[in-house]
Amino acid sequence: MKSKALITEEDVSAWHDTNGVYIAAVIFSLAVLLFSVAGIVVAKTDPGFGPYAWVPELLAVMSLVVLVSSATRLVRRAVAVVRERRSRRGNGIPL
Repeated sequence: MKSKALITEEDVSAWHDTNGVYIAAVIFSLAVLLFSVAGIVVAKTDPGFGPYAWVPELLAVMSLVVLVSSATRLVRRAVAVVRERRSRRGNGIPL
């Protein structure tokens, strides 16, 4: 028996697993990384902030983890798309 639901699971995509979200995560992580690098520079140059240099360092590490994981996922998806297009095209010259 066919479901009478207006929207099924096949119709709904996971918004958090889309390329746009990962691109936004990469951009946001880059901004946070730049901010944390500025914080590290300030903490290292000003002796009063020296003991607190661990805060921007931790922020940099966390943003790098998000950046690398999101960028890796985007690259894997791009490679999968290229392979899919090549497999559709086939081998040889179409006649």
